[in-house]
Amino acid sequence: MEQRASQYLAWSDSLLTGDPKIDADHREIFNLLSNLWSDDPLSRTESMKVLVAHLTDHFAGEESLPSFQALPALEAEQHRNEHKVLGQFVLQAKSGVCQDEDEFMGALMNFIQEKLIPHIRNRDKRLAGR
Repeated sequence: MEQRASQYLAWSDSLLTGDPKIDADHREIFNLLSNLWSDDPLSRTESMKVLVAHLTDHFAGEESLPSFQALPALEAEQHRNEHKVLGQFVLQAKSGVCQDEDEFMGALMNFIQEKLIPHIRNRDKRLAGR
């Protein structure tokens, strides 16, 4: 599982949006996610707390950007809804961080591959003008 996880957690320049603040936040999100592969459940729990706080700040920051405010109403709503889905997953995962490890890690890898990376590529890059 560890080797498979590392491929999802490795930062890739293909995820750069061109906005330095957004890109720095995204790198930090990936760093925080990689901390969840710790062998210590207490460390994972603390990492989840930090991740939730960071995502909350990141989403609020994105939604306050002039480029976000300039989005067509429907696109802004879809982007905001994706933020809610991403945030809800992380909150749910936070409560299960000390549960079955394989199930937790599988759900987390699925989240990264199916939700987070597509959001960055399809929403955040457009937000940053790429």
